[in-house]
Amino acid sequence: MSGKRYRPEEIISKLREAEVYLAEGVSVGEVIRRLGVTKITYYRWRREYGGMKVDQAKRLKDLERENARLKRLLADAEIEMAKADIDETRRQYVALGKDIGDTLSIKSFAALAAFVWPYILITALSMKLARKRYLF
Repeated sequence: MSGKRYRPEEIISKLREAEVYLAEGVSVGEVIRRLGVTKITYYRWRREYGGMKVDQAKRLKDLERENARLKRLLADAEIEMAKADIDETRRQYVALGKDIGDTLSIKSFAALAAFVWPYILITALSMKLARKRYLF
């Protein structure tokens, strides 16, 4: 069941309303019923926004958005660095007189795989996480 998304100002208003009800002696169960939210939501709001003013909540959300943007930039930079490392490894391998497309002996293939594999894995994982936004 998908509920309404409340803006920080609305959440703070509802928390103040809840404080008034609680000061009047109303039980927490009745308060959350009057507010129209679940118990989990109420306690999560109290943890995140308890004691905050509206301008502080807005600033918090702005900082969270900026943090997410910076994390995306960092992930993109790390992906680019991993790609550059893979390209450099490929250039070094070709400079040794070996062509990656050529048939490799088991020893040379194992050496190449041991050297390149971590970068390939990191790049693939970072790209997958960035696509799914697990990093942010």
